[in-house]
Amino acid sequence: MFMTRPPLQYWCAAAAELAAWRKWKVRWSRSTVEQEYRHWTVSLAAPVMAIAPDGTLFHSTVGAVRQENWKAIIDAVHDDIGVERNDRVLEVGAGDGTNVRELAARGPEFRWHGLDLVPRHRGILPGDAMALPFRDRACAAVVTYNALEQMRGAVVAEAWSEFATSGRL
Repeated sequence: MFMTRPPLQYWCAAAAELAAWRKWKVRWSRSTVEQEYRHWTVSLAAPVMAIAPDGTLFHSTVGAVRQENWKAIIDAVHDDIGVERNDRVLEVGAGDGTNVRELAARGPEFRWHGLDLVPRHRGILPGDAMALPFRDRACAAVVTYNALEQMRGAVVAEAWSEFATSGRL
């Protein structure tokens, strides 16, 4: 939540992202996703424009932004959700495994697993977020990072449903 009104540059960036997302959603299909993401990998050294909590844009790298977010995810899993030592945590939309590997390095007390419709690393399980390959309650927490906006509406609806019942998303 912004304490003050975000600057115009924030709204322009947000509008551009929303327009790109809507265009992508129109042509979504499993084959489109597989074709688009088959060889995609994360470059942590890549430059990126990031948005500060006050809404201003700043230059950074993918790695620097993700390091802050990985710490926030670990803190949330441990402190806010209360996941205990050796509990399983699943990252949905794990792609090339960058996030789940870094989360496991920073939060070794948890058992991290990754799942992706188009896995691009041998340690990532193939699967759909709507048909998780785990029995109910097998995972103490499910996280996603830079992937929820790429998932079908049913996945997002299920996530919001879980949020409504548990108060956590």
